[in-house]
Amino acid sequence: MVPALFRRASSRVWLAAKSDEETSREVDYLERTPALPAGGSVLDVPCGGGRHVLGLAARGYRGTGVDLSSEYMSIARARAKAQGLSATFEQRDMSQLSFDNEFDGAYCFGNSFGYLDDDGNARFLSGVARALRPGGRFVLETYMLAESLFPDFHEKAWHEAGGIFCAMRGDYDPATARVDNECTFVKDGMTTRSAFSVRIYGYRELCELCRRSGFSSTEATSGVSGEPFRLGSDRLLLVASTG
Repeated sequence: MVPALFRRASSRVWLAAKSDEETSREVDYLERTPALPAGGSVLDVPCGGGRHVLGLAARGYRGTGVDLSSEYMSIARARAKAQGLSATFEQRDMSQLSFDNEFDGAYCFGNSFGYLDDDGNARFLSGVARALRPGGRFVLETYMLAESLFPDFHEKAWHEAGGIFCAMRGDYDPATARVDNECTFVKDGMTTRSAFSVRIYGYRELCELCRRSGFSSTEATSGVSGEPFRLGSDRLLLVASTG
């Protein structure tokens, strides 16, 4: 099932959340950090509306985007057609990847990690590791890490993007290490409600999970310019390498 954070009104909030300038900076980072060879192949999972994989396709890379959402798949394919770009899009569960030794690099951007249970999150990472060629690198972006979330945790928060307002309430359960969220989206007087749950890993725990899933090493920054990751950093960019 597609997490509610990435469906209906919430998906439109996420599509509007990043500017073209931010996307360009992130594509710059994704081009250089996995050290993609010229014309190399790259896996974007989950790809959402395809903003990163299409940005890389425009620079000559062979991109494959995977997402479970039929809405996002339609948007990504329409964008590719409108921009005259070539990319492959597959609708499938991110924890059920079937690629084997096919990609020079991979990434998971858009704060899309942790919504599955522990087994599902592990299957996803193992699937990415199998999909990469030896020496391939995987970039995992997340804002939902213990060191990022808890120093400034608010049970209630407001967000706005694209004219849609979102009121979010989150409750952390230490027994499961998950935050259960309830969201109310308001646009033009219409209200939509949804709920989702996300697993909160600690940095060391996530690194160990990557190693158990087939990655040989990890390194971290908190931004695309190489800022060091530390307690209170608002996001983690974890780079995991295969053999």
